[in-house]
Parts: sequence; structure tokens; C-alpha cells
Amino acid sequence: ERWFSREYKAANPAQVAAIRQVLASNDLQGYHTTYSLFATQDMYRASDLGSIQVPTLIATGELDSGSTPAMTRQLAARIPGAHSVVLAEQRHMMAVEAPREVNKMLLDFLT
Repeated sequence: ERWFSREYKAANPAQVAAIRQVLASNDLQGYHTTYSLFATQDMYRASDLGSIQVPTLIATGELDSGSTPAMTRQLAARIPGAHSVVLAEQRHMMAVEAPREVNKMLLDFLT
């Protein structure tokens, strides 16, 4: 439910199962190390964000509980000129569930 809508899971069980298998096959030590960093290093080099001088897009889904819209806006506020986009009704795997919307967002930003 955190990653996909119920409708998407019901309509695409094979794809969801394949993604689940890929994630379940991750190296356990690497996964543990990565999540330990996520849990303890959120502010690592945060003071450097203001020095980013390239166009920056920060995006998430409206219903993403792990990378929330508030987090997206807060991060964008720390990077000069950054754009934040929140895709309506999307969750964490928005690039899989809504590729057209994600591609449009990216193309709009790049142009």
C-alpha cells in the first residue's frame, strides 16, 4: 500500500511480484547498511545544499509516506531555484505506476 495503489496491484500482479522479488533478492548486509544511513544521516552535508547551482527537480507522490510532499518542499527550499513537484494520488513507485505523468514532469522540467 505504501508503494502501489490497490488498483494498480490488482491490475498488475505479475509486475508487482517481479518488483517484490527483486527487492527480496537484495544483499541483506547492503540493505541494512543503506537503511541505517537513511535512519541516521538525513542531515549529512545539508549545509551544502545552498551551494547547488544547477537546475534541480525534487519530486514525490502525494501519497508517498516515505518521501512525503512536505519533505520534498523542505528539500527544494534549501536549494536555490529548485522546483518541487508532487504528483497527485501517487505513491513511492510513481515511476512504475504512472510513467506518463513522471515522463511529462521530467520533460517539462528539462525544457
